Amino acid sequence: MRKAVRNLLLVSLFFFVLAFGGCWVGVSYDERNKLYPEPNWIGYDVSIGKVYGKRWERIGNTLLSVGLVIGSIAIVIYYREKQIEDKSIIDLVREE
Repeated sequence: MRKAVRNLLLVSLFFFVLAFGGCWVGVSYDERNKLYPEPNWIGYDVSIGKVYGKRWERIGNTLLSVGLVIGSIAIVIYYREKQIEDKSIIDLVREE
C-alpha cells in the first residue's frame, strides 16, 4: 500500500513540476524575446493589452489535466486489483 501511494505521489509530483516548470520557462522565454503576444481578455470584447505566454498557460493546464487523469486511472487500477485479490462483497454478489 505504501509503495503504491509513494508511486502515485511521485507521478503527481512529476506532472506538477513538468507543468509549472515548463510554463515558467516558456513564459519567461516569450517575454524576453517578445514572441506571440495575445490580448488579455477581461470580458467578451474588452482586453487590457497584450500579454506573453498565454500558450504556455494552455499547455500547463493540459499537462495538469493529463496528470490528473493518469493519477485517477492508477488509483482505479490499484483498487480494482486489491478488490480482485480480496474477494470483496461486490464480487461475491456478482457471482450469485
